[in-house]
Amino acid sequence: MVHCMVFFTIWFVTCAGAVATECESEECTGVLLLQNSAPRLLTAKSKVQTTVAAEVDFIIGTGLPKTATSSLRAALEILGRHPTHGATMFSQPFDPVWDAAFHGDNVPALKKILREGYDASAGDSPWCFMYEDLMRIKPNHKVIMSLHPRGPDAWVDSSDTWNAFHVGGFFPPANDPNTPPFFAGRKITDFPPERLNEHLYASKLDCFINETHNESWGDRCKQGYLAHYDKVRRAVPKDRLLEFNASDGWAPLCSFLNLPVPDMPFPDVNDRTNGHPGPGVL
Repeated sequence: MVHCMVFFTIWFVTCAGAVATECESEECTGVLLLQNSAPRLLTAKSKVQTTVAAEVDFIIGTGLPKTATSSLRAALEILGRHPTHGATMFSQPFDPVWDAAFHGDNVPALKKILREGYDASAGDSPWCFMYEDLMRIKPNHKVIMSLHPRGPDAWVDSSDTWNAFHVGGFFPPANDPNTPPFFAGRKITDFPPERLNEHLYASKLDCFINETHNESWGDRCKQGYLAHYDKVRRAVPKDRLLEFNASDGWAPLCSFLNLPVPDMPFPDVNDRTNGHPGPGVL
């Protein structure tokens, strides 16, 4: 027993000393000690993933809706991540965390996605507006800022479908193949995620998505788009930020994340619909 205790003490001190050179927080130290004590088979693939995981424990997406965030989500999944997205909210649309976020408290929603195993966000609302809180909660992060491939004016144009949907005020009827039965014909703001989206667009971008689309609306939304990205650039150190255009494909994304380029085309989800839940979301 004495020999075992001596061995364990030497092992713990040795590992803790090694970990201390890599970690500054107790949480990080504890995780690495557990990883060092667990036997594992290191294949070439797991070596790459382990290295990346040690360097970046969360990828934060700050891209606004309609900036290829669905394609980015699919790409991150291919790269081995579990990213959240705006559609995530609709799997549990009445969870109180969405109302908490509406009232300015993002922490319950962020704790929810971390508890559920998400290790990335692909941007989209509401996550693209919560990046500063995520940066504090997950200091070992990298940030991907997806931009509209054709610029801010094209982003305003592509937002028109979402805007028209909210101006209408109701989900399509049950005979619409793109609407889940639970949502069919119901008032949009019956659902906390929709109330949250409308609130965030208004408060963060001065872009009221439930307002009739006209020239004044377009100008304000464009300025909101530009201001959002300027704020991200000021908040995120350059070495942690990738300004990403999905039309550039895998190369810049994989280079930024220190991962090999997959042997497949970059995803092109290209959702030109109203951006709301389809039949398979629930």
